[in-house]
Amino acid sequence: ALEFQDDYAADTISNAKNLAEGLWSRGMKVFAPDHGFTESHTILVDVQEFGGGAEVSLRAESQGLVMNKNMLPGDTSAILPSGIRLGTPEMTRLGMGGDEMDEVADLIHLAAIGGKDSEVRSRVSKLKERFSKIHYCWPTGDGAYDDPIFSRLE
Repeated sequence: ALEFQDDYAADTISNAKNLAEGLWSRGMKVFAPDHGFTESHTILVDVQEFGGGAEVSLRAESQGLVMNKNMLPGDTSAILPSGIRLGTPEMTRLGMGGDEMDEVADLIHLAAIGGKDSEVRSRVSKLKERFSKIHYCWPTGDGAYDDPIFSRLE
């Protein structure tokens, strides 16, 4: 951590800002646009118009995108909240940057609006194939998910 934490933290926040900007430019209601969207690794998005946080997060997960449903101010149900919460640490750890955040924003938007599952799933797979090595650490030669435990999760 002492060697890589400053770059990793800065890149994680930059990626969160880029992802938020990509979602915002596609018409999604990202919180705090007047404040640069975020100063951390997380983004909060109101997806009520797309069916709400529970529906969007499940739809996206079926297409290879993982996010959390999240309550927003005014929500009364944690089971059926209005929002989703997105984070960039893992994408950053795998070496993704601004260009990839725009691609991820497009994929999240497509999943939210109910785009073709096969198209989104295929694009997610191709993106993930390009990023399988861990960054912000000393080289080990291993892929990020080479541990046998990950093969049981697929």
